[in-house]
Amino acid sequence: MPSNNYLSNEQPRLPKRVLLPLREVITRIELQTALIADGQAGETALEKHMGELLRLVDVHDPEKSAHLRTTLAKSLKSARLGRDRFAPFAGRFDSLSNLRSVDIGLRHKAMLSALRTEWAHIPPSVSGAHLHERLPLRFDLLRPQTPSRGLRFYLAKVEAIDETGRRGPGEWGKDDIFCGAAAVDENGETSSGGLFKVGEFNDGDVKDYGYPGKVLQYFNIREGGHTFPKIYTLAVSLIEHDHGDLIAWFDRFIDMVKEKVIEALTAAIGAAVGSALGPLGSLIGAAIGWAVGKVIQLVRRWLGDEEMGTRTLTATINSYSGCWTDNGTLMSNLYTRDYAAHHGHYRIWWRCELVQ
Repeated sequence: MPSNNYLSNEQPRLPKRVLLPLREVITRIELQTALIADGQAGETALEKHMGELLRLVDVHDPEKSAHLRTTLAKSLKSARLGRDRFAPFAGRFDSLSNLRSVDIGLRHKAMLSALRTEWAHIPPSVSGAHLHERLPLRFDLLRPQTPSRGLRFYLAKVEAIDETGRRGPGEWGKDDIFCGAAAVDENGETSSGGLFKVGEFNDGDVKDYGYPGKVLQYFNIREGGHTFPKIYTLAVSLIEHDHGDLIAWFDRFIDMVKEKVIEALTAAIGAAVGSALGPLGSLIGAAIGWAVGKVIQLVRRWLGDEEMGTRTLTATINSYSGCWTDNGTLMSNLYTRDYAAHHGHYRIWWRCELVQ
């Protein structure tokens, strides 16, 4: 069996022109929440969900509620003055209805241009409504006797090299660490396993899930046709979280944000999202990973809590019959990713398995 499938431990880079509309998606969410905190009633599902956050924090922790509303008031003031990241919305968001009507279509056109010119392997004939599939690689047509059908991402261990410092109000003792994973398959379709508690950590503590580890995501690699490479992405977030009752809210919020990112990408490439994307799938995975990381940062800043960041893990499948290039077997070697923020330093160990 050839060893032609590989894992990437590098953070994918997004073209700058792709980041522009994605940043505006995050800014729009921030402004929606600020306007709701200012007394306006939300109508969309996302707006109602952000209003639920305000109510949860009001009940759970009045001190954090005051911090949240002060932070949102500052954002609203900066937006009304058209400062920094709020400049594209200046003078156009006195109400939620006005904010919803703000058109960032020019940014979407810039994104399409970036997809055409800066992301390799996309044929010149791409239009906003169609993306041609490439042909299968020749060796895949041989139909080997024991082809792989699935792909699993495992979380093997989490280590607190240094627990977070400068603890906030009410945070004493150990870190309560939660993990969440947002997955993107080769078609750009997304799923989320939600947040789960890893454990409580002091310096040097390790959570070991044994061999091969806790399953973070399973992908059916036979979906989406036989176009290679097939790229699978997992955006893994670690959060130092002291309010367990907000976990369900976070799960739904992340799913909603992913929908907004897909909407922005769909506006640029139309029907391409949901078809066989090849290398474009890695762009969508990187975009969702970036957005998930940013919104977690945003909410943690609102709450005055601490987040450790988001890291993107990528598997590239070049044939159903292949093994991993790192060792020539169906179970990959272990890889590590580090999370360092707020005077804390955590490390995860992860691996992937090809399932026959």
